[in-house]
Amino acid sequence: DPVQQAIHVLNAPVRKVDAGTCNNLLFINGVGLGFDGEVLKSMKQIRKIGGGVGYLMAVIRQVFFFKETSFLIDDGASKDKKNLLLFMVNNSSRTGGGFYVSPKSTVNDGLLDLVTCKPLSVIQRLLHLPKIKKGNHLHLPFVNHQTLENIAVMSSRKIYGQLDGELISGEKFEFTVLKDKFLFRY
Repeated sequence: DPVQQAIHVLNAPVRKVDAGTCNNLLFINGVGLGFDGEVLKSMKQIRKIGGGVGYLMAVIRQVFFFKETSFLIDDGASKDKKNLLLFMVNNSSRTGGGFYVSPKSTVNDGLLDLVTCKPLSVIQRLLHLPKIKKGNHLHLPFVNHQTLENIAVMSSRKIYGQLDGELISGEKFEFTVLKDKFLFRY
């Protein structure tokens, strides 16, 4: 009920919420490079379907056709080059289509959560996709999760990404957390 929602929001306490930047572009939710960007890019072809079904169709298409991206990751302490299926920097737990890609993320801890996934076969991708949807994947041996304040990543070629649902592209991406950037009622 919209009236009840409005009353709830007006009576909710004001809380501080972090944000992040990617190449000086502001985000609140998260950024996905490579796979996630290709999902968003391919959604333009199926916009008529829209909603969760359209998003899921775009994801499944990329499950079959996406080629892993080579990333050079600099977290400030070390540099690591690796091929990855998934590279997500999150400030909150959910991303497009309600996927719990980063189930440990919170919007007010002063940190960004990096979730990466090593290359997987198409069969493995299909097998583990439901686990990512529900947030039951961080324990898997090919998934890595870490928290940080800053990170930089470069790819060997121009890649696509999504920043809070907006299509971005580039070869180098720099991320920084902006602690307590906003005040929200929730």
